[in-house]
Amino acid sequence: MHTTRTYLAQFLVLSVALTLALGANYLYAAWSGPPSGTPPTCPAGYAGCDAPINVGATTQTKTGDLTVSGLSTNALSVFGNQVVTGKLGVGATSVPLNQIDLTGGSGSSEGIRFADNTVQKTAATGGGGIPIFRQYTANATWTKPAGLAYAEVYTTGGGGGGGGGGTSSGGGGGAGGTSIGIFPASSLSASYSIVVGAGGTGGAHHLNGTGNTGSVGGNSRFGTLVYGNGGSGGVGGGNSLGTGGAGGTASGGSLNIAGGKGVRGSAGGSSFWGGGHGVFTDASGVYNAGGGGGDGGYGGNAATIYGGTKGSSGVVVVKEYY
Repeated sequence: MHTTRTYLAQFLVLSVALTLALGANYLYAAWSGPPSGTPPTCPAGYAGCDAPINVGATTQTKTGDLTVSGLSTNALSVFGNQVVTGKLGVGATSVPLNQIDLTGGSGSSEGIRFADNTVQKTAATGGGGIPIFRQYTANATWTKPAGLAYAEVYTTGGGGGGGGGGTSSGGGGGAGGTSIGIFPASSLSASYSIVVGAGGTGGAHHLNGTGNTGSVGGNSRFGTLVYGNGGSGGVGGGNSLGTGGAGGTASGGSLNIAGGKGVRGSAGGSSFWGGGHGVFTDASGVYNAGGGGGDGGYGGNAATIYGGTKGSSGVVVVKEYY
């Protein structure tokens, strides 16, 4: 009886072991990792080769389209370096036309975010090309050209006239102030009137007396955007040297620069553009523009006494960037 039970137990153990062995062999045959290599060396129909992406370190290549859908937020992550040999469309619903196409999106989802957390939604304008300079030494009208990205505008008032000589020399006239403004094309109107201030007249001389004060230079402006005001005239010389005229003020621009003060009993003040005399040619081709103050007239005896010189006229310069 005992022997019969022993045989029966041994039979049951062998049956279970055989069943488990057959099941393991079946599972192993049902799937195994893809062989080394990529298609076509990994044949279609081989267990593990037909799946688009398998877990493992073996390199795989998929020759057809791969669509991934039904993912929740941040469900697909790609680590390491990526190489895209074709065109890449982000937010696109069709084949991209350029190497990288950024389309679709709205509000905060638009654009490219940089490491400093700033977002760029449109291409940069300007292009770094060489600007076109336009110089105005007389009143005119500026018309916004097609394709303009932005304009840089300089306005300088006329220089004050020098003081006339008397017993002593007159003071130099003050230079015109300069305002510099930078304006994107989208903020500019179709046209602007340009006004260029004239240079102040020099004061007359007076023998054995006091020379006349020079007149104030005229104001320059570009529309109502930027203003460069004229310099004051130098004081005529008398018993003492004449005082130099004050430089003109400026307003409206990103940078506003006062004109230089005239020298006591001597030269006119310098503007943003340089020395006391004109640095730009006017309509007659003479260097009479730039906003420098006129020199004071020399004083003394009848043979050497002079009136003050005229201040140089103002100027407006427009730099156009495309």
